[in-house]
Amino acid sequence: AHAASVAVTTTADFSDSTECAAGIADPGPDGLWSLREAVCFANANPGPDTIDLPAGVYSLTAPLDINDDVSITGAGMDTTTIDASGTEKAIEAVPYFAASMGLNIAQLTIIGGDAVSGSFPDGGGISTFLVTTFLNSVRVTGGAARDGGGISSIYGGLIMLGSVIDGNTATRSGGGVYVVGELQMQRTTVSGNSALTGAGLVLESSGSEVSTIEQSTISGNTADGNGGGIALSAFHQGQTVITDSTIVGNTAVGNGGAVNSAGDAAGELLLSSTTVTGNGASTGGGIAQTSGTVTVQYSIVAENNGGDLSGAAGGPGNIVGVAGGTIVDGVDGNRAGSSGAPLDPQLRALDPSVVRPRPESHSRAAPRSTRPTRVAPSTSAVKRDQPPAAMSAPSS
Repeated sequence: AHAASVAVTTTADFSDSTECAAGIADPGPDGLWSLREAVCFANANPGPDTIDLPAGVYSLTAPLDINDDVSITGAGMDTTTIDASGTEKAIEAVPYFAASMGLNIAQLTIIGGDAVSGSFPDGGGISTFLVTTFLNSVRVTGGAARDGGGISSIYGGLIMLGSVIDGNTATRSGGGVYVVGELQMQRTTVSGNSALTGAGLVLESSGSEVSTIEQSTISGNTADGNGGGIALSAFHQGQTVITDSTIVGNTAVGNGGAVNSAGDAAGELLLSSTTVTGNGASTGGGIAQTSGTVTVQYSIVAENNGGDLSGAAGGPGNIVGVAGGTIVDGVDGNRAGSSGAPLDPQLRALDPSVVRPRPESHSRAAPRSTRPTRVAPSTSAVKRDQPPAAMSAPSS
């Protein structure tokens, strides 16, 4: 079979094809293509198929089970909506015909999905296993699950470009996003999510995997335990690189209002050219290191409740409100205040427009991935090697 394209022609959620058999050749007796029939067609037609989803609200009565390469493209984040409020999940993707598969979703919003009491209680909005998932201008909101209230990506890879993950809840880990594997996130907002651990997102990876967060905003997430914005789990062994981003207004009852690193001793976090402010926790209101290597460089970490840095977190060229971690004022180009005289970072209020990024053009290009080198204290700028041949967007 060859790759095919289907244009959905009804918002109704039904299939009038017996076990999708008729849908292999046509939409069924009524002559209309529903989203569910289009997915059935793509599953039965090996190859990277495409589904065009016009403006409208597509309310689901059951999850969309996807098991072969497919791209689903809406008419815009504000005009095309898949509503899973009445079902367990919006999308569950697991490859049937190969060891892995690709899932591209673009220009739409996914609402709801409650997987908490389901047989596989992960990913209320999107749940994937052994899938490379590429989200381009996608909003995932209002989902609930045990892990990954909005999105759960297990043993594949997750790429998010120009997207919004907001208002999701996890009873355990990853209110917005839960990733076991690699994450590439660029110009994306993760905001207003809640969980026990890692309210914004949780990362867990092996030693060879590199996750990147670039030009993104992580804000207003709330954890009842550790990691209000980001949590690196105890099993995290890979490298996580955060650059040119803003982590603001996140809270945790325990450690790490913005970021909590509890990863394996082999795990690494490099935070560079990033602003961490207005977060709060009992310990390490900004960044808390309890395990793994945490390097913070050329960044602003200030005005966080519970301390700006804790544990062995530090590096060169930072502006820190109250010295903590390994940061010492005047050493390695750092400026730091004290508890009696905090350093004023002179930050402006966060522009509300950053919480909702502009929709990206529907490109298959994935965010670039970079593996930074260690930076000597005298170095005046971040140096990076060539991007590794790591995760890329699935072909379509």
